[in-house]
Amino acid sequence: MKRLYSIVLFILLATPIVWADTQDTTVFKAAMSPGNEIPVISAPGNSGFATITVKVTRDGTGNINAATVIFDIDYTVPAPTTFTGLHIHNAAPGTSGAVVINTGIGGGANAVSVSGSGHRGHR
Repeated sequence: MKRLYSIVLFILLATPIVWADTQDTTVFKAAMSPGNEIPVISAPGNSGFATITVKVTRDGTGNINAATVIFDIDYTVPAPTTFTGLHIHNAAPGTSGAVVINTGIGGGANAVSVSGSGHRGHR
């Protein structure tokens, strides 16, 4: 009987570990250039480097139940520039595809104006 209680206690203590959420983190790095846009943008001297961190939480069965994407951008723009979009497309190189991750930076009140060199983070 004592052995049975020990087994039941072990199962009860181990159960939360089996059903616990897990978190995966993946980091992507990309050089940003106006020449990579479709169509190509003429903006001599503009450049950027992006570090994009994706954090995905999965339930015990492996299904995604939450996600966060963090954009960290180091940029150089020789003249004052207004960014009217910051997002990731899903497409083959040289083609424009659908936006799959959007930062919310866009035109109007959501535009970001910068000049010179700097760093910008966005969640």
